[in-house]
Amino acid sequence: MSAPRARTLSGMRAVRAGILLLCGALCGGCVERSLTISTDPPGASVTLDGEEMGPSPVTVPFVHYGAREILVVKPGYASARQLVPVRSPWYQRFGIDLFAEALWPWTVHDRRSVRILLEPFAADVDALVQRARDASGGGAGSDP
Repeated sequence: MSAPRARTLSGMRAVRAGILLLCGALCGGCVERSLTISTDPPGASVTLDGEEMGPSPVTVPFVHYGAREILVVKPGYASARQLVPVRSPWYQRFGIDLFAEALWPWTVHDRRSVRILLEPFAADVDALVQRARDASGGGAGSDP
């Protein structure tokens, strides 16, 4: 093989290697973020930042970190509203985030979870009986 042809083949190999490296860099991984909201008892209606998400437990993807407002409602239980901070991890700090988002060749999973305990309504039987007597017109001293 002649010297010019050998240089052309090695030049083509270098171009191929460069294209492969560029494709690898451009096809890097990403960060998949999700927030799982569970309640005790399960099945409560979950609203996240004013948007209905469905019954708990529910997992929702998110893009930005920061405070999230969670409202949980279930019949027979007191509603719960919490402002939950979702802090960014170390690999999402300025400067490092470019590597984690674009150059790292694998997907990074950032999974967060929040558990909310719902308190059942406490029925005050004496107060309910008194309200029923008042509503029916019978006073406090009008037991049959």
